[in-house]
Amino acid sequence: MSIGKVQGPLFVYLDQNMWIGLARCFYGFDDALKHRPLLDKLLELARNDKIALPLSGVHLMETAVPENRDRRERLARFMIQMSRGLFIVPLMTVRRLEILQAVARKLGCRPITCVRDGVVRRGLPHAFGCELSIKGVSDGLKTELMALFDSDDVMVAMLVDAIDRGEVQAAQKDDAQAAEQLEEIRRRAQSNLSPDQREKVEFAGMLSEVAPIILDCLKSLGVPMKLFADSFAAPDQWMAFARDIPTLDVFATIGLGRDKQLDRPIHRNDLKDMGFLSMAIPYCEVVVCEKFFHHLVCSASLDTKYATTVLRSLDELWEWTKSAT
Repeated sequence: MSIGKVQGPLFVYLDQNMWIGLARCFYGFDDALKHRPLLDKLLELARNDKIALPLSGVHLMETAVPENRDRRERLARFMIQMSRGLFIVPLMTVRRLEILQAVARKLGCRPITCVRDGVVRRGLPHAFGCELSIKGVSDGLKTELMALFDSDDVMVAMLVDAIDRGEVQAAQKDDAQAAEQLEEIRRRAQSNLSPDQREKVEFAGMLSEVAPIILDCLKSLGVPMKLFADSFAAPDQWMAFARDIPTLDVFATIGLGRDKQLDRPIHRNDLKDMGFLSMAIPYCEVVVCEKFFHHLVCSASLDTKYATTVLRSLDELWEWTKSAT
């Protein structure tokens, strides 16, 4: 399925470890100086609007983790400057629009709009699906305050100091507990369900979660639920409908692939990484991620389905830049 990636800067999504590698090069660490040609090329391409390097909520959360404040500030400043303050929105921000398009396609209608147009936005609040709103002041002061909050210095300061250290530690603990629970769910599912059953259960569960959004979309289109339900001639067509919702398709497919890798414990960051890969794979032209997720994405042919170049290292990204003009 093509999602209609449009003309303009190519969106290049980097895993946090790739950002750290580039930052170490920028600040002159010997072990990363080999990436200097790549860093210079990325800066050139971004400056000429050939590419955009959006950050995500995962990047912000991981950048806030180091205890050392100077380390946090160096990394945050580099990332904000390289990304030019651009952020990819979280998947739930576009989920309703995706479902609206999938419903329209199912009914033989023309897709209503291009989801990708609103996927990358400038301003830190967009990383969490929020809009900055200032009320009760004059238009002139509002413009000044909006520009201030949109400045690189303020975004860096918010990344470095605005997040409470206790909250960071609590979030890490919650993530670790969630990983343990997912490990137990995986163990039970693998012992009780066949791979085909596991896939159907996963997609059925996700469709159930978005059922209220589907109903709302049908209402906005003036389509009775019965008419929509009758358009499914067989149970497998519901699976096809689920796979026509890009973020749902990618999240479920990666999750199913991960759960088959029983020799790899579920990591506390898996859900966050999967969430933003679910945005990056359908809506970015290039994704550079860790080898494990690269394997899951490519073995399921998600890179082919969404016409996305998926790479696993900065060295591979350097080779890609040679053809990016």
